[in-house]
Amino acid sequence: MKISAYEKRMRKEYPKEYSVWSGMKDRCHNKRAQSYKYYGGRGIKVCDMWRYSFASFIEGMGPRTTSKHQIDRIDNEGIYEPSNCRWVTCKVNAHNRRNSMPNGYKAKLIYEEYQDGASTEHLIEKYGLYERVIERISQADFVVPPPPLTEEEEYKNEHYYDLEAETADEDDAREAEQDRKDYEKRMDAMQDEEDEREEELAREAREDNMRKYLAMGVVDEY
Repeated sequence: MKISAYEKRMRKEYPKEYSVWSGMKDRCHNKRAQSYKYYGGRGIKVCDMWRYSFASFIEGMGPRTTSKHQIDRIDNEGIYEPSNCRWVTCKVNAHNRRNSMPNGYKAKLIYEEYQDGASTEHLIEKYGLYERVIERISQADFVVPPPPLTEEEEYKNEHYYDLEAETADEDDAREAEQDRKDYEKRMDAMQDEEDEREEELAREAREDNMRKYLAMGVVDEY
């Protein structure tokens, strides 16, 4: 697949966003990707306009505001497309994670609703969490008041999303870098195959021409 000069220029001009784009495509469309089961395996795809053109992606999203910003789907069950994506800070993105354990107050509400007879499906839809998170909360004990928090626990509780986001940001960065390397290897392999094919076609064309010249008596041999 030929890459236009404009596409190459955009990839060179926006390397960080290109890494995000590569990782996004890989986890949605590469079944061998480590996080495919959480994206492509759930039916999360990249729209065709973005999947086949980084230039279209950067035109739709624009550059990241800061290096701390990540791509986020507004509807966590929706696909990657212009109307459903935005750049957000890692803290906001952490709030949007379906597998994040909610804070104590929300977890208590979920527990009480579950005890009052609310179904797991209802709680999943209402709070936007995975089934395993709801199950963990339903098995907790909120009847006995917990002991007072230590200073360290208070700090962690107060900065829960900041600490989680930092960890998630580091993991996402490593994953995105590996995804980018894997993608570049595949692109290089595809380009090598295309170059070999073009060389083969050119060689065949030269041989055809020489056979014609030989038949016409223009050359004696080749």
